[in-house]
Amino acid sequence: VSTTFLPQTTNVPNPAIYVADIKMNIGQNKQGTKFNGRAWVTILEQGSNLPVPDAMVEVQWSDATFDFLIGPTDVDGRVKFVSDRVNGGGTFVIEVLDVVHSMGYDYAPELNVMTSNSITGP
Repeated sequence: VSTTFLPQTTNVPNPAIYVADIKMNIGQNKQGTKFNGRAWVTILEQGSNLPVPDAMVEVQWSDATFDFLIGPTDVDGRVKFVSDRVNGGGTFVIEVLDVVHSMGYDYAPELNVMTSNSITGP
């Protein structure tokens, strides 16, 4: 009599990722007449708080300008977004809409330290 043992499978949840920070500043053209918002979004893994490279981050710019952008995080878990330039400046608002990763991470927006940020310039 032979007995076959089947491996047990366990449902291990995917690691969660979240927005840890959104840093911003104002950029301007050489003449000092047109301004834009610049934002650096940082994505970290829950628990380890290690940076998550290659996450695709979708954002929306609003107020002074309006745009949707998507970009990948670098090895430090950061991605830079730049708004359109506008005459005279204004308030630039950025909001993270979604974060996806092809290697099995789950975006957990409830863990976000921040989901949006704004800056006014000049």
